[in-house]
Amino acid sequence: MTLSSLDLLRSANDQLRRFREGLTPAPTADRDRVPSPAQLQALTRLMEQVRPVLKGNPDDPAVREEIAAYTENLRLIRGLLEGLQSELTARRDDLRAEWKRLQAAAAWGSSVKQMG
Repeated sequence: MTLSSLDLLRSANDQLRRFREGLTPAPTADRDRVPSPAQLQALTRLMEQVRPVLKGNPDDPAVREEIAAYTENLRLIRGLLEGLQSELTARRDDLRAEWKRLQAAAAWGSSVKQMG
């Protein structure tokens, strides 16, 4: 492994940590936690850049350490995304129920208006 591989892994780990921090639940607005399509595409490009480095068998302990950190970052991000998916699914179900309630109220209001 070359120094550039080590630098690439370090940079990737920094980016993954920042991405992970953005997904971590905070007491503020949840909307900020939902990654944009552009963020997900950037994450995919990053993983594609790192993939060749992961295929090698590094002798350098620093590179092995960064690979371990990279793997852990991806594992943590996966867990956060799965949790976020569950939250968003529950929110979608709540919104659907609220929409149905509003539609029923609007229909009732319309029928009352026609009667009067």
